[in-house]
Amino acid sequence: MEPTLTESEEGKDVATRDGETLGTVEKVDQGVAYVAVADDASDEALSVLNVEGEKYTFQESQLENVTDEQVVLDADVT
Repeated sequence: MEPTLTESEEGKDVATRDGETLGTVEKVDQGVAYVAVADDASDEALSVLNVEGEKYTFQESQLENVTDEQVVLDADVT
């Protein structure tokens, strides 16, 4: 079963599967998560996110795993 995005993910850290921290889930709306980007996130790491205007987002289809503290995206930063 694929992980899903709900409002319960708001406030969780967002990371790639290789451990690169991207930021924090700011809001979830209809299967799309909006990310408050971490100050130290590299441009390379942020490239795994979608850009909508000035907002960084990701969709359920990009999820690898969701834990109590973290949302892990199905992406590596190389």
